[in-house]
Amino acid sequence: MVVVAVLAASVLLQLVAAVLALRLVRLTGRVLGWVAIAAAVALMAVRRGSTLVALLRVPDLASAPVLSAELIALLISVLLVVGLVAIGPTFALIGRGQELEESLGRVVESSLNELYIFAADDLRFLRVNHGARTNLGYSEQELSTLTSLDLKPDFDEPRFREVLAPLDTRRVSRVRFQTWHRRKDGSRYPVDVDLQPTRFDGRAAYVATILDTTHRSESERALRESEEHFRSLIEHSQDLTTVLDQQGRVVYQSPSVTRILGRAPADLVGTMVLALVHPEDLATVREALSGALSGTLSGRAIVHRLQHADGGWRSLEGVGSLREVPGGERQIVLNLRDITDREK
Repeated sequence: MVVVAVLAASVLLQLVAAVLALRLVRLTGRVLGWVAIAAAVALMAVRRGSTLVALLRVPDLASAPVLSAELIALLISVLLVVGLVAIGPTFALIGRGQELEESLGRVVESSLNELYIFAADDLRFLRVNHGARTNLGYSEQELSTLTSLDLKPDFDEPRFREVLAPLDTRRVSRVRFQTWHRRKDGSRYPVDVDLQPTRFDGRAAYVATILDTTHRSESERALRESEEHFRSLIEHSQDLTTVLDQQGRVVYQSPSVTRILGRAPADLVGTMVLALVHPEDLATVREALSGALSGTLSGRAIVHRLQHADGGWRSLEGVGSLREVPGGERQIVLNLRDITDREK
């Protein structure tokens, strides 16, 4: 009866092992290997099951299986089940890791930024994402034959190696710089480059994140042209234009100040505008400047007096407006007209 119990336990454990092997098909995606193992273990269970049935029908002790052999078979079945149970979580982690890697790969591939991985030894591209291929006009196969230098017309290899040297020696973890990239059609565009060391397929490599700054450069150029036009207009104006920071310090003074107040523009830049205001007009001017900063300025003209270089006083009429500059800083622009002759 002991042999019967051992046989029954072996059959049960082998069937459990076959089911566990089939579960690993879903976790690993490897169909053929695990199905073959499950089938082999199931056939072992069938063989022992047939022996068990025959023994139950004809309990002939002479033909009964040897107990020691069946105990060994039972131990093998136990170890097989334990092994399959223990290895299941490992394959689950591997499966999740592969899913995460594929998910990250899709994110990188669909990123609007240009992402490159290139080898450290020959600088040849190992991986280039869709955003980069689209902007450059190259296919993935074409890029696999190019190096990072083929896209950077302003660099030769010695100079580029100098940029990479701090990464190679681990003095820094990343290097950033600005340069130009060249497309397949020969056109160029400005880029911000962020380089970091990495390993890819067992090779030392670099990962480059590239930001196309064409639109930013165009905006900066438009702003610069606008400021130059503004400066050209006020420098040829007969009126006085003064730009103040939020503390009331002069950051720009138009050349007309020499004619009106007898002072050089450079002498006033960096000084407090209130230092030139007549003591009796200080309260009015302070209120006007505060209103300009808070956005509550009514827009009506303010008449006040400013001191001339000869010690006399000039009467001016003007308005102030708020101006925001890049970086979020606010400035006050004063447009003043000399009305001294009218006030006399």
